[in-house]
Amino acid sequence: MHLRNPVVPSRRVERGLRRLRVGILAAGVVLLLAACGGGGSESGFVATSGEHTCAVHADGSLECWGDNVNSDVSGPNGASGMFTQVAVGDEFTCAVDVDSHLQCWGNFPSGANSSTDTFTQFGAGPDNACGVNTNKRLKCFGTDNSGSVNGPNASTASYQQVSVGSNFTCALKTTGRIQCWGQDGSGQTSGPNASTDTYVGLSIENNTACAVKASGGVKCWGSDGNGQVTGANSSGKTYGAVSVGGGHVCGLRKTGRLLCFGLDNFGQVSGPNASTDSFNQVSAASEATCALKVDASLMCWGLDVDDSIDGPNGSSDIYGFPPAQLFLLRKMIDGFGLRTSLPRTLDGYVDKANAALGNSDIAGACKAVKSLRSTAVDAGGRLTNDQRAQIVNAADGIRASLGCS
Repeated sequence: MHLRNPVVPSRRVERGLRRLRVGILAAGVVLLLAACGGGGSESGFVATSGEHTCAVHADGSLECWGDNVNSDVSGPNGASGMFTQVAVGDEFTCAVDVDSHLQCWGNFPSGANSSTDTFTQFGAGPDNACGVNTNKRLKCFGTDNSGSVNGPNASTASYQQVSVGSNFTCALKTTGRIQCWGQDGSGQTSGPNASTDTYVGLSIENNTACAVKASGGVKCWGSDGNGQVTGANSSGKTYGAVSVGGGHVCGLRKTGRLLCFGLDNFGQVSGPNASTDSFNQVSAASEATCALKVDASLMCWGLDVDDSIDGPNGSSDIYGFPPAQLFLLRKMIDGFGLRTSLPRTLDGYVDKANAALGNSDIAGACKAVKSLRSTAVDAGGRLTNDQRAQIVNAADGIRASLGCS
């Protein structure tokens, strides 16, 4: 694997990433990715719709594979600039650049590409999309199926994440509560709305919604036609993220392993479950699952549409954007709520890594992240095993994206 170019954040990049830090959601170094509706995802370093897959290279450039309907693959592949996250819909691709502005290609929802908002997170559905802007408000575009666009746009609450389906939309408030709008034929809207638990992430697809509790448990509502809801709810495991596909659900455990439930007609469940690798992200689609490994490579399972699976699997490049990964790592550490001097020590290493990148010192950044990792390993009882595993996996992912030896 190789790093296309050294990652050196300019002042412009740093300004954009400061906006990103305001509202980005992380559980571990995980940007939650969830397939939505007939095909879509939430923004992250990798996202798949089942028909096309896109990822952010370590140098901030985009690469996509799969069905090139309306240039939703060739457009991102030819884009200039650097991007912090990417999301894919049925026939479109949108990415958030380092200035936190949205760029879209293909048959994207009306208004998305001309929005003047700056975004911290973005979700794509089959023919609609929503983002959380830097004021923590929701901004949605496209077809208003059952109020799934107009409802979020009318809300004055503060949010940290949004997930988009074909006929409903769910968003995670900054308070940790979930609010949903749209169709409710299977309880996919009323279930989350009635919940009094506190959550750190969510994902929706078709008529199913899942969320990660602050305690690490998963709660799902809605259609259970393939046992995906029952399986996830009864797993008894703790997770850093969850992603809902067309008929399956995949959870990213805090240990870095994947655990999926539901429809497995193309190996989109059994493939991830059989893997012994560690991962930092997961994206489930209608008949596919893709994930970002700790070594910064991609792995996908399921139905291959025009190389949407084989393309990522055959790539020797490395993925994940280190400046954004470092911000996510710091947010994760601060989110643990540790009452010792350890968070200040770990945050100090993140600061050193960022400073090194700003000075074009890749070796210095590698050294700082290595020291952070060693500190976490040696922290003993000041960290739980889950917390230690999340920090180690995140640090290993950053070092892989940087090309550290």
